[in-house]
Amino acid sequence: EGITEFLPVSSTGHMIIGSSVMGIAQEPFTKLFTIAIQLGAILSVMVLYWKRFFQDFDFYLKNPIEIFKFWNGGFVFCGGALAAFFSGIMFLRWRKQVLGDWLNLVAPVAALGYALGRMACLVTGCCFGRICDLNPEYPFRHPTQLYAVIFEFIVLCILLRIEKMPSILNKRITQTSGHLFVIWLVFHSLGRIMMEYFRADPRGAMYFSLSISTWMSIFILAFSGLYLKRGAQVPK
Repeated sequence: EGITEFLPVSSTGHMIIGSSVMGIAQEPFTKLFTIAIQLGAILSVMVLYWKRFFQDFDFYLKNPIEIFKFWNGGFVFCGGALAAFFSGIMFLRWRKQVLGDWLNLVAPVAALGYALGRMACLVTGCCFGRICDLNPEYPFRHPTQLYAVIFEFIVLCILLRIEKMPSILNKRITQTSGHLFVIWLVFHSLGRIMMEYFRADPRGAMYFSLSISTWMSIFILAFSGLYLKRGAQVPK
């Protein structure tokens, strides 16, 4: 999807095409994942931009069909990822599947998908960085999208290395449920905090000079770090 962002194909279409090309069966879980990530993206927009929505409430009241025109913009990563995560947990519990195994399977895919998505940001020019004035004679914007792509590809390599050679980690950590996914959350949160620091594009409300995405990343980083620490200390 990141590589073909310029094509007039919806993200749902990309998921269906990608699943077909990679031979991923259209099972109930994959269908639910597609629905959840799209619904989460829409809901996240409503949460982040509720003030703007209610400012134009009369417009949407007179033109209700405009609410569903998601191709005019709005999708964000965090909302879709959170919705897919929690709905996936509920689905796996319902199907009595081992959650940790699925999370470990998703981790490298999530890293690769995020990196490709940021490549699309670089191409379209969104999520741009602030002016770098290290050399006043040649000012330029921080390529925050490129920072994210490089960082996430490094994380992908680390995850694949751990997956192939789990012995490089504390044995108790590797026995912790979903350890690979939680490690990705740690690295991803660090990378997102770094990217948010250099960004200059409008990102909604700021709290104590930090964006909502930064606060979410801090919370996820803290939770994931404590989870891994506990897993390393508690005998299995």
